[in-house]
Amino acid sequence: MLIDPVHGMEGVRNGLLLWYERILPALLPFSVISYILVATNNLSFFSKILHPLIKRVIPVSPQGVYPLLAGFLFGFPLGSKIVSQLLETEQISIKEAQILLSVCNNISPVFITGYMVHQCIGNDRYMFPAIVCIYLPPLLFGSLQMRRTEKIDVHQKNAAPRSQITFKIMDAGIMNAFETLLKLCGYIVIFSILCQPLLFLQKRLPAFALGISGLLEITNGISFICNYSLKKTVMFLLCNTITAFGGLSGIAQTSSMIGDTSLSVKAYVRDKFLFSIGTLILSVLYLRCI
Repeated sequence: MLIDPVHGMEGVRNGLLLWYERILPALLPFSVISYILVATNNLSFFSKILHPLIKRVIPVSPQGVYPLLAGFLFGFPLGSKIVSQLLETEQISIKEAQILLSVCNNISPVFITGYMVHQCIGNDRYMFPAIVCIYLPPLLFGSLQMRRTEKIDVHQKNAAPRSQITFKIMDAGIMNAFETLLKLCGYIVIFSILCQPLLFLQKRLPAFALGISGLLEITNGISFICNYSLKKTVMFLLCNTITAFGGLSGIAQTSSMIGDTSLSVKAYVRDKFLFSIGTLILSVLYLRCI
């Protein structure tokens, strides 16, 4: 910021635009609604309908259905925020929360199909394979871990009778959502600034710039990968792998969501690393079969 303020401010601008155009409209309404549903113990609707089906794949508790569903549909870090809130209100156990944190805190399918595959890779036939390669490892992990774990502690607090949605709860939900999204804005801006110097290394040290950008933040990492003259298959392979890991920016954002709980960030990072290896293997197998 001091040595090269022009490009430093460019990084700030890019981070703010990314937050304002993509993150804010996508996550704000769902964050408010999720807070209200959890705070008023109104998750029974999802549990009654979906739990009999979902427990056949991943044997979560009835309260674990919603974070699993929201995490896969709306993307991270909403999954980690909901898991944290359910744990704080003692609606799920610490064991289940730790497993769900890794399983449901994923990149949204809209980001994978719209940004990664359609906009960056430029080949829509990779949409479904990309979703399978990225989502299958955490689903298999969740299924195995839940079955290995002894029955999810049933001594967890029973959900209180459903409360009415009042303006006070709505006000708390709105403030909580904005606090969450402002935290995300800060992390996105910081990592956008860190990614900016890599633009100067693209020609001199392309492999280094490519690796560091993907490790730092996946949006910039995917953009870097697709700006190189690589084959579509190589783009597919690399983009899938870094998306499954989520980048250091994703880890930092997740850590901020669970900071007030006893959930382990180390276990989360370990699991995401394993998922990225699983995604890499599945991507290679897919490319060999086509």
